[in-house]
Amino acid sequence: MEQCNRRYRGISLEELSNLTACRMASLAIRLASYLSIVCNLELPDPVNAMWDGLDGFGGELALTKACVRKGLAWAWFDKVWDPLQDFLTDVGFVMVFRIIGNTKRNGMVHWGTCCSSWVFLNRSTSGRSATNALGSDTGYVRDANVMVARMVWLVLWGIIRGVHWILEQPISSLMGCHPKMVLLRTLADLHVIEMDHVTGWMGKHGAMTPKATKWWGSRDLCPLGGTLTKEDRDILPGASTVVKGYNADGSVKVSGGPQLKETQTYTHGYGEVVASLHLLARETHGPPAFNAARLAKHVFESVSWEDCEFAGLDAFLAREGFC
Repeated sequence: MEQCNRRYRGISLEELSNLTACRMASLAIRLASYLSIVCNLELPDPVNAMWDGLDGFGGELALTKACVRKGLAWAWFDKVWDPLQDFLTDVGFVMVFRIIGNTKRNGMVHWGTCCSSWVFLNRSTSGRSATNALGSDTGYVRDANVMVARMVWLVLWGIIRGVHWILEQPISSLMGCHPKMVLLRTLADLHVIEMDHVTGWMGKHGAMTPKATKWWGSRDLCPLGGTLTKEDRDILPGASTVVKGYNADGSVKVSGGPQLKETQTYTHGYGEVVASLHLLARETHGPPAFNAARLAKHVFESVSWEDCEFAGLDAFLAREGFC
């Protein structure tokens, strides 16, 4: 591997490389992969990077718009705006990888990762449960599993780069049970990384319904959580998000209502809250703390990342001249 003398978060690439003796089984899987890609892609030092943060899977870009209004340089990524921004393709994944690599130290990535196969409405179709989080062996379920694995990989990549992260999900989502999300919680329990978790209500941030929600991240997430009073609920406009019916055997069936998709869009208020949270935290706290030696030991030496389906990424990077 080409030697690179630049330093990231006060740790040289050579020092980080020496933390693990693992084989380079795949360019994008092990810690050495990070270092090779960093050298070959010539990513800038975080202090000279161009982005303050990234709105990942933000839909109508409420967060991006709020951040731009506050003078921040904010990137976005969602295939609803550009078919090339498909996270499950090599092109899409490398796009996000490079954006995070070009994000300023103490920046932030907000992940609105697709929840459709993880929530209770899809439980009977996806086959997901708390004890079988990966669900059935069907195409859209497998795709969602890969998406979460890749997201966690990039969360760790961002932490190494000094970039914070937030993940938002509906309260019924089982995404937190995905093995790689369990890995993040384990790393936090072992004090390898910092991680906060709160629950709250999107109704506090301008949503049409109360919409119980949970967040994980490396920031202090308290401003996002909290309770919703009866008075607060009474003034919400409401929406038809769930339709109840009956199966032939008389059992109750539940499906999405006509306004469900509308309530999944982030509101102007939510964008403002997250943007303000980031600005305040940036002034009062530093980049995410992590233990580099233990991160290498617990993650990159012993954990398989085959669920990211990086099999074609080596060839893609070589084809594009990145290595």
